[in-house]
Amino acid sequence: MSCGFPMTHCWSATVAKEVAAWKRQLGTIFPHVIDLSFSSYDAATNFYRADPIHFKPDVGVRFMNADVLPFAIRILRERPPPAAAP
Repeated sequence: MSCGFPMTHCWSATVAKEVAAWKRQLGTIFPHVIDLSFSSYDAATNFYRADPIHFKPDVGVRFMNADVLPFAIRILRERPPPAAAP
């Protein structure tokens, strides 16, 4: 489905509720999740017109370097080191 905008802008109220429930469930499995759904990366120009689900490569590089990697490094620094194997 293509509406000319990122998929989040095309959701019906029902789909939005289902996605919100899915995100809550995902958060219980993966507590350290970065949700970029409604971020500055959500601009229509960051997606292909024919594929409003996947970011363009340069956008992916930008958010990995600006948001995801710094977040992952911070989380890793906050966690205690794993126990040594016997």
